[in-house]
Order: sequence, then structure tokens, then C-alpha cells
Amino acid sequence: IALRSTRYRIVEERSNVHVRVCVSAARFLSSEGSASSSGTASSPASRHPQHRLLSSNAALATVLDETHFEPSSNTCSSRPCLSPSSGTDNTEYATIREREVSVRGQRAAGASPPSTNDAELISPTETIAATPARRKQQRRRSASPKRGKGVLGKIHARLNTNNSPEASLELADLLLRLIDEELSGSAAVKLKPQMVNRVLSAGMKHGSNPEFVGRLDSVMKGLEAIARMDSSRNSSRKGNGSSSLPYDARTYSIVAELWGGSGIANSQHQVQRIVKTLARSRQADAPTECERILRMMKERNVELTAACFNACLDAWAKSGRSDAPRKAEDLLVSMQQQGIQPNFISFTTVIDCFAKSRDVNAAQKAEEVLRLMQELDGSGMPGVRPTTITFNAAINAYSKGPNRLEFAENADRLLQEMKTLSDAGYVQVSPDRITYTACINAYSKVKMNRAATRSVELLREMEKLYKEGGNDAVSPDLYAYNAVLRTLGNQDEGYHATEAESILNEMISLHKQGHPRIKPDVLSFNSVIRSCILHTKRSAKDKQQALKIAINTLARIRSDGGEFGVKVDSFTFSYFFKACAALASVQQLEELLRASFKWCCNSGSLNDRVLDALRQSASPELAQKLLGTSKELESVMIDDLPAEW
Repeated sequence: IALRSTRYRIVEERSNVHVRVCVSAARFLSSEGSASSSGTASSPASRHPQHRLLSSNAALATVLDETHFEPSSNTCSSRPCLSPSSGTDNTEYATIREREVSVRGQRAAGASPPSTNDAELISPTETIAATPARRKQQRRRSASPKRGKGVLGKIHARLNTNNSPEASLELADLLLRLIDEELSGSAAVKLKPQMVNRVLSAGMKHGSNPEFVGRLDSVMKGLEAIARMDSSRNSSRKGNGSSSLPYDARTYSIVAELWGGSGIANSQHQVQRIVKTLARSRQADAPTECERILRMMKERNVELTAACFNACLDAWAKSGRSDAPRKAEDLLVSMQQQGIQPNFISFTTVIDCFAKSRDVNAAQKAEEVLRLMQELDGSGMPGVRPTTITFNAAINAYSKGPNRLEFAENADRLLQEMKTLSDAGYVQVSPDRITYTACINAYSKVKMNRAATRSVELLREMEKLYKEGGNDAVSPDLYAYNAVLRTLGNQDEGYHATEAESILNEMISLHKQGHPRIKPDVLSFNSVIRSCILHTKRSAKDKQQALKIAINTLARIRSDGGEFGVKVDSFTFSYFFKACAALASVQQLEELLRASFKWCCNSGSLNDRVLDALRQSASPELAQKLLGTSKELESVMIDDLPAEW
């Protein structure tokens, strides 16, 4: 081990134990090594005063043995390694220590130390970091902006000395300056939620200063403007990279707490607005922070309203957490215990929680809440009568349930109940296109002829109500047509390719007639191709007809797709390969796969999904030719193929 400089100690870090070799011990051992080799020419390292050499493993072992450890701290003692027990004289160490103290004193006084060898010594606590991780960290620090410079440095300095309301106001002004710099594009670093939260929390040290609170609205508007600016920049970039927001759920919670304790006239409305904004933000901690704000409002006697609780319920519904329904029910009970009457929005949001929970029994529980609303409405409680939105949430819960006909029929039953109530004069529960589409979605998961037939019937019913009754609320749109096509493409019984092609032709015709909501997309074309796959048990004539539909649909993407902005994707070719394998003859299969695979590669749509479909559809020899490899197909990975594919 070569000592690069006697100014430093050698540091070796293993686990949590720091082995420190003192300067004096290193000097002693190197001199001992030189003395033991008397009669030989000294090396350049030993002759140079700042480059000594520990020339043997025995010398290193001696250093480690003589290093004193303190078990309580897992570090070595700061006292020197030289001791009388080691057979050395303490005079050398005392001399070195005296000169070191003298040098430190001269440096502190601003004088230049004498240029002697021992004068180069520094404090025994100074070490050199030799690990790659430490060097990488030092390079990162040297490349990053210095905290002591600019507005950010002032914020750090003020945070460490924040002992007055005036300091808090200065922090708020500095934060606004940072926001302005980032909006103008001149900021050296991006704002992080941790920094923003520290600045805002500083305002609570001296109570909710009204002047500090008065700046909060500008701060939040500026942070939201930064978020919108970053979002627009990322959406314009290829790849749509994501960026971190300059605020998080805790930011909203701090702002709400500051407003709640400020005593300003409109503080109640500001807190309610913050709760609603936080609920819509879809932040991970939004539900818990909303509940924290509600507890703060109660403690500070800020008036709680149904709108505040509804916003918190909405945050739980948007969270996607498995415990969201239970939390929402508990919040609904707490709402009633505090004397705040829930309304139809409160109950509908709880139903939405169940619909998004993906629990097996979520649909039944959602309908139970719907029945509770009807009972309360029948008992005379105002504001809890179910609406179209409430029924839609319950139907949506059934559509997200298991792939069973029972769930689809329960969704259909709720649709029929809505029609009955609407005919009886309850116009607030009239079905709309969302109602019908959710019901069709429930049938799209069921692989039975009954599901395919019923989904088409619901679509025709929507068209009839729109054309004959003039009810624009139920006019079918792209989502309704795609739901029907998805149902037809999901069936493994019957013959649905012709019907799927007919519906696609209808969509194209309606769009050309001036119906912008029925513009076909790639999902529409893919569903028609998929409906052709499962016809292996049909007659040869039906199989050829299905193959013809698949080929024509793929060709129409190239011919008509430009008019609708449709581009092929990996699902397009995956479904087409499978349809060709199920329906085409051997000669047809090779020709179709060659042409379609070339198109797939030229469009850059090849991925693992297409590769798996090619393995299943083509013979090993043909697949190897198409992929341009002699490797076994199972060992071919997507990374082995040209990147432009």
C-alpha cells in the first residue's frame, strides 16, 4: 500500500467498522521498514518526504493490530497508534503533535506555515475517501449548484435561522422568486416538494401569520402553473417522459392548516377549495391528507360541510386502494355522527369506491348502498334520491366484476329498472349512453352467444331511441360501438365475423355522414380481426369467408386508416397472425405471413406479443426465415432483432 501523502490517513471501510491508520504510525512503520532494509538503496517512494512505502504485508498487519478500537462506537480511537506497549518511544509522536498544533494555529491566524515535512500534517480527523461510491458522490456534489449561491442558498440559510415572523415572510418571498425563475426558465434547479413543504412549514412556527397566509394563494397558483408547464413539455416530447411535481399531498395539507388557523374571513372557503383540489390531484397520500385536513378543521372550529366530506370520499374513490370502500364507509358514518347529512353525491361516491375496488363482492355491496338510498328517500330524507349517475356507478360495479353472465344480467336488470322509473316520471334516473355502454361492457366479458346477441340488441335500442325519439343523451358513440365489437370478438361460439364487419362498415358510414363521435379507431379494426380467429370448427366456406374479412379489415387500415388517423399496432398483427393460422391453407399462410410480417417490421410494431403470435402461427422454418436467424425459436429474444423493427 503506497501512502500518497503523509498528510492523510488511510481509511478502509468494512461493514460499520472504520479502520484508521494514524499518520504517526504510518511514518513509524515506513521508517522501520527502511531501517530493516539497511544496506540497500532506498526506493524513490521512501526517499520522497511525502511518499512513503509500506513494503510488506507484515507491516500492514502491524498497523491493523496496533489500531485501537472502541467497541461501543465501532470506530477506532482518536489517540495515536504508537504506545509504550508497542515498543516505541512517545517522543516522536509528541514532536509531531506539537508541530501539528503549531501549523493549525498559524493557519487559523492566516499565516503561511513553514515548508517542512512535518508542517504538512493536518488534523488526525481528516481522511481521504478511497471508495468508488464516495468519489462518485464527490463528483456529483461538485457538479451540482452550490447551496450558498442564489435564491436557493438564501432559503437554506434562512431555514436554519428562522426565529421570527419576519424571517418566515422572507422565506415566502424567496419561494415566490424561485417559482418565478422556474416559470421563466432561468432556475438553476427544479423545485422539489420537500423544499416547498419546509418553507411552508416554517410559517407555522409562529402561528398562522395573516401576511404569510396571504402569500399562499400565489404560491399554490405558481406551483400548479409549473406542473402544467412540465406536463405540456413532456407531452410534446417523444416518449412522453414523466416529471416530478413541485408539490405533493402534504403541501396541500400544510396550506389548508395555515388557512384554517389564520382567522381570515374567507379561510373556510379556501380550506374547502384546497380539499377539493387535493382530492382531484390523484396524489398517493391524497385521501389520508384530506382526512387530516378534516380533523384540523374540526379542532379549529372551522365549519365542516358535506362538500368537504364528499371531496375526501372522492379522494378515496380515486385512490384505487383495496381498503378504499371500508374507509369511505367509515367516513360516511363519521359524517353523520358530526351532524352533517350526506347527500346523493356522498352515497354515489361510496358506490364508486366499490366499483373501483375490484373486490369479488363489490358489486353486491354497491347495490346495497343504492337500496339504502332508496329507503332513505322513501322515509322522507331530502337530497338522497338516486340519480342517473348513481345507477351508472352501480352498473359499472357489475361490469367490472367477474366474467360471469350473472353479473352482466344484474347490470341489465338495473338498466331495466331505470327505464321503468323514468317512464313513471322520475326523469332524474333516465338511462344515457354511459348506462348502456357500461351494460354492454358487462356482456363483453362473457363468452356466450347470449352475451353477443344481447349486446347487439342494446346497441340497436340506443340507435332507435336516438333516431325515433330524438333522445341525444342515448345516441351511441365510439365507446358503445367498440364495446359491441369487443363482445363479438370475445366469443368462441357461433359465427360473428360477418356481424362485426357490418358494424364497422356502419361506423365508417355514420362518420362520413357527419357523426364525429363515431370515428373508428384501431380498437375497432382490431376487434373485427379478432372476431375471425375462433372459426376452426366452422365449415370450409365459413372459414374462407372469415379469412377474407380479416384480410380486408387489415387492408382497410392502410386504405381508409389515414382518413381516421388509424395506425396499426402490435395487437393488429398478433390477431391477424392467429387468424391466418386458424383459417388459411399452408400456401396461403406463408404468403400472408410474409407480407404482413414485412408490414409489421416497417411500422415498428414488432414486440414480444407479435413474436409469440408468430411462433404459434408459422412453421419453425418459416419463422426463422422471417426473423433472419438460425437460432431455435424459443431462444430468440426481441433484443436479438433489429431495433428498427
